[in-house]
Order: sequence, then structure tokens, then C-alpha cells
Amino acid sequence: MFLTNSKIIGPGSPFQGLRDLSSQLLPYFDHFVESAVVGIRKPSPEIFKHALQLVGCLPEEAVFLDDIGSNLKAASKLGIRCIRVRIGKEREAVEELERILDMKLTYDKARL
Repeated sequence: MFLTNSKIIGPGSPFQGLRDLSSQLLPYFDHFVESAVVGIRKPSPEIFKHALQLVGCLPEEAVFLDDIGSNLKAASKLGIRCIRVRIGKEREAVEELERILDMKLTYDKARL
């Protein structure tokens, strides 16, 4: 699932590039939750509850990645496992997710 604090974007908006990027991500996610559509924004607990209900998942079964501490704190209070994605250290966040899931999500380019 992709969960975003989106804005309603009209023609010529400076946020159009973000909308275009979000639309490129659609094929990689089963669910796409946009705050502008559901009317709830992170860090409201309600948006996390909505997302969990949408996928039929318990909080302890979920992992949430974000770069904003208040969003992570709100998700964590519900029992969702959280990973902070620090700018420039995205690979570390993915490696932590791999450990949690016990699943390899990346490949080593040096071995190709």
C-alpha cells in the first residue's frame, strides 16, 4: 500500500510533478491511499486505521516507512512497526525492512 498526504492538484500547480511521480508508482502497489481523496491526513490515527482496514491487516502485521517523526509516532502508537527513512540513507531503511520481512528486496549490482 502507498499512503500519501496528497493535495488536490489543479492545472499548472507546482505540485504537478509530485502527482506525476505518484501516478508512476501505481503499478507497484495494490492500494493507493491519498489524503485528498479520503479526507484524512497523516499523522491522524484515522488514516492509518483506514489503511489497515482497506488491506485487512492488523497493526502488528504492518510496517510503515516514512521520513517524518510525527507520522511514525502516530503509527507506532497503534501498534504498527515503523522504519524511519532518512534522506540519503534510504538503502538502510530498505535493509531494515528486509530484516523485518526476512525477505530480500534488493540485489547486489556487483554480483551481476
